[in-house]
Amino acid sequence: MTLAKLAYNHRHTVTTVKIENAFGLLKQRFRQLRYVEFTTVDKITQFIVACCVLHNICLEARDCTVDDLLTDAEREERTEDLDGHNRGNQAELKASQPSQTARESAFRHLGELKRDNLAQLF
Repeated sequence: MTLAKLAYNHRHTVTTVKIENAFGLLKQRFRQLRYVEFTTVDKITQFIVACCVLHNICLEARDCTVDDLLTDAEREERTEDLDGHNRGNQAELKASQPSQTARESAFRHLGELKRDNLAQLF
């Protein structure tokens, strides 16, 4: 793998972890997000956006810290998830994936081309 690809993959992984953490914190603050039971997409969307806005207001007001939102078990789980994500055990990932079809292979190739183009920007 080229240095550009490695740099892109690293940045992509770091960004992905940050996004996953942000959604995790949002779900901790508004636990109903785990089981949204609205019947229309409009209402679901409005509820999620409202939760995001309120969450951001709480963060700006320093309403509570990240640790205040997490229980001990959740803190441990979060740490394990981050460690596992950072290690990126590729052997397990490949073993768990079914064999690729021609379509999946084509999509993978397109994804690699997009990644290569983005990597050149760094």
